Amino acid sequence: MKTKTVKIVLFLPVFCLFLSSCVKVKEVPPIHYYRIAIETRGLKAVDIPAYGSIKVTVKGMMSRSIYYLDKKYGKNAFYLNRWAEPPDDMIKKKIILAIKETGLATDVLSADSLASTQYLLEIEIDDLSMHIQDDGGEGVVVISAVLVDTKHSRPIKNSLFRCGSPSSAVSPMDSVDAINKAADRCVTRIYDWLAK
Repeated sequence: MKTKTVKIVLFLPVFCLFLSSCVKVKEVPPIHYYRIAIETRGLKAVDIPAYGSIKVTVKGMMSRSIYYLDKKYGKNAFYLNRWAEPPDDMIKKKIILAIKETGLATDVLSADSLASTQYLLEIEIDDLSMHIQDDGGEGVVVISAVLVDTKHSRPIKNSLFRCGSPSSAVSPMDSVDAINKAADRCVTRIYDWLAK
């Protein structure tokens, strides 16, 4: 009985090695990371700031997945392609930089700041994706914006911005390029809206 047990114990490691050599390890492709460009080209600096201090908050798109929408399957994510940061953070940085560089406000703060400000710009991203169509696609960014007077806790104005940029091909890289162009258009429109 002991001999059988010894043979089994000795044979078991050999059998395990044999099995492990037969199993092929599937190599997982790398994940590709993309960004929304922080700079917005073509914005003109103002001579006199329209606002004293303004705080910018952005919410709505915390997922790092890069989405596409089509009629057949609805909303899906590009496999192994992700945003380097949550879109909320990238859009927030983009808007803050646009306001700072143009001098539209004397002080521009992020929502993380504990300092009080005269105005609060509340941004909600309703859509940030590639819309697939028969002839290619369109990078789409939809943003709701509300400007609040913090002293009186009341909205001064609000608006909805839908910006698109066509793409002849539907791929993660083409989608990101089209979404970046759409984001530039939206930030430009938000800037013009604030400057009025």
